[in-house]
Amino acid sequence: MIGFVTETGKEQVTYYTSYNEKRKTGRKEFLESCSGAVILLNPDERSGEKDYPAKIRNELINKSILPLTLTAALISIIYLFYNNFAAGENTYSKVILPLVFTKIAGIVLSVLLILHEFEVHLSVTDKLCHLNKATNCNTVLNDKASKVFGWFGWADVGFVYFTGSFLFLLQSPEGEGLSLIAILAALSVPYPLFSIYYQGVVLKKWCPMCLGVQLILITEFILLLPQLLQLSFSFNSVTRLVLSLLVIALVYTLFILFRREQMSGEMHYYKYLGFKKNPDILRMLLMNQPHYEIPLSESSLIFGKRDASIRITAFLSLHCSHCARAFEKIRNMLSENEDIIINLVLITSDNKMLTTLYNNNRQGKEAESLELMEQWFNADPYSRTKITEGLCIHEDDEISGKVNEEIGLLYKECNVLGTPTIFINGYKLPSQYEIDDLRYFREIFKGKEEISIKAKAVN
Repeated sequence: MIGFVTETGKEQVTYYTSYNEKRKTGRKEFLESCSGAVILLNPDERSGEKDYPAKIRNELINKSILPLTLTAALISIIYLFYNNFAAGENTYSKVILPLVFTKIAGIVLSVLLILHEFEVHLSVTDKLCHLNKATNCNTVLNDKASKVFGWFGWADVGFVYFTGSFLFLLQSPEGEGLSLIAILAALSVPYPLFSIYYQGVVLKKWCPMCLGVQLILITEFILLLPQLLQLSFSFNSVTRLVLSLLVIALVYTLFILFRREQMSGEMHYYKYLGFKKNPDILRMLLMNQPHYEIPLSESSLIFGKRDASIRITAFLSLHCSHCARAFEKIRNMLSENEDIIINLVLITSDNKMLTTLYNNNRQGKEAESLELMEQWFNADPYSRTKITEGLCIHEDDEISGKVNEEIGLLYKECNVLGTPTIFINGYKLPSQYEIDDLRYFREIFKGKEEISIKAKAVN
């Protein structure tokens, strides 16, 4: 056992055997039990934990925040008691400004609690919720006791209560609404008592923002306590209060339902992306389809690297809006120097456009062909005739006839029923994927015939 000696005297030795276990024993007894091995620690300015004084100060501040807040709250409550029951001005003039402050503070704290439940992290809420080991907002907010019914929790009730009563207070004549606000404050008192008991006794964890709401409710009750002795309200004021609370509750519920549905959609979307971007999923979907040998000939419109490992065959129509979007993605992939070779199989009724593209292809003018197709797809249908009218190359029926014949055969052989249809190394790209998704799956196409070999091995 190792002992850390802190003090030695003529008759007694004080030492620690662990972090918290302090012992005192007689000097003679200590020397008898000592093995004789002694390590002398001679501290200097570099000894000890780094920034230890600053950390101790921060710890003291964190530990003192809650007691100081409770002390300040107690002093405020005593002052409110004295102020409300002291002679002088009427109740309305005494409480209206503090009441407006409590309503606004309640709304702010309720919003912070709701944002925290939605996992919107703010520096102020993160600090409040982790002041020390005894504070943990998540433990309190995620407990079943924090829910009224379903997803509707006490934080939501607090927002509706403070906002609705504040709205009612703004539209009430002087003093008329205080009696109803006082009744609401009295009815709400059991909740803070229960919440404080539940946090302290059952959960043994505190939520500082929740405690702030409880403090506000108790403060409002004390502020309006004299008003309970002189209740006075009309049917119209009751109606206004009910409508204020109902309108706020309805608008808030609709907004939260919309937001939850939006978050649920986002969650499912990201789960779908995780599933979709799994290389094994794409490999399985590709190999479960028939493989087509799509030859490259003199009539093929080829772009990209001729020795690339990814061979894309894109069946497009020059008169199809979806094909325009697919072409834009193909153009972007080519501009990013992806390891791809692209064979465009185009159908069009404009033979002059087709002749121009194939003449450019034979002369190695890939950039001109891509620019021409981009110009074509970006133009409206009525402006496309002007594009072909400006082309210098005359229509060649022999080229267009031969190309259209080969394209027709490819459509039948590859069982292409519509455009755009994309094939990757002879396999039809599944409908769940866009052509530019291939950038995430380069490892699948490391070898030119890798998928084909694997598919044959499976068969």
